[in-house]
Amino acid sequence: MVARSVLAGHLEARHRVLTLLVQGPGVATEAAVKLNHLVRRVERWADLLLGYLGNLGAVGEFAVDPDRAATSPTPGDARRARRGCGPGR
Repeated sequence: MVARSVLAGHLEARHRVLTLLVQGPGVATEAAVKLNHLVRRVERWADLLLGYLGNLGAVGEFAVDPDRAATSPTPGDARRARRGCGPGR
């Protein structure tokens, strides 16, 4: 399945970066902070994208944070918000 292959690639890249941060010789603190920030941003955006695709099926198993993916806006939410029909309106 394509989704599992993409997940495996993301996890491998994440593992390499985290290993570099922990064990990498000569990684400057500023570079380490930037890499860690980038890892977190990529994880967040991947989860948000998965949440957006949630209407296609169970996508939580592919998320870094399944709760974040589950609470992400869906295409219907975006359309309702543009029309002013969101929750509490």
